[in-house]
Amino acid sequence: MPPAGSHAASFSRIGIDVTDGDGSGVDLSTLEYKIDMPGDTSTGWLSAGREGIATRATVSVGLTAFSFPEGTSWVSWRAQDTAGTPMGYSAASPVQISLPVVRHEPPHLILRSPTPGEHYRAGVDIAFDASPTRDLDSSALVFTWSIDGRPRTEHGDRIWVTLAPGEHTLTVVVSDGLATDDLTIRFTVDAPAAPPSALGGPAAVLMLVTFGALVGSAFAMRVWVARARRALYEP
Repeated sequence: MPPAGSHAASFSRIGIDVTDGDGSGVDLSTLEYKIDMPGDTSTGWLSAGREGIATRATVSVGLTAFSFPEGTSWVSWRAQDTAGTPMGYSAASPVQISLPVVRHEPPHLILRSPTPGEHYRAGVDIAFDASPTRDLDSSALVFTWSIDGRPRTEHGDRIWVTLAPGEHTLTVVVSDGLATDDLTIRFTVDAPAAPPSALGGPAAVLMLVTFGALVGSAFAMRVWVARARRALYEP
């Protein structure tokens, strides 16, 4: 017999020691067992499947297609000896089953990017990355992304989005089907950088310097020519 207080939901065998005090011997073909379970359910009397006569024997039965339910079940035996005396019954033996409690672990959301308060550039894809999210139960995870209150159609742990300039609000929710975790952050997208001006930068400065030098050279040339002409015509 499985001992009382056992915490397994199923057993491979149950057994009993049978004896016949009168000495005529137990007719093992009459040996039967019954399992009464919680909820007033019972297997009814079932044959132990033995043959022969014995004054003392240990009999076990394999339970190949039976599982004890949670709670207390009772196993009883009965048999008859070869002398034809009334059927003898054993005391019912309890089998207490307590199923283990499976603790569910909720997912833990970890958002790698974007980061709260960060500035990003318009016209550039922004990575929305929650791939470091952990789930100790190794459950399949579903992510729900919402930007400025508008849900996205993607449900993976990483998406890429291009946004217009301004302040934006991101809410991401992760679910394992039983529990959720969520996070809301705000970040800013700045306007695109202005293209460099044709007259700006070092090249423009060099052009201005060169142009100034040319103008100065031309002015100096005109002064020299004018002086040369006056020298030719003065007596």
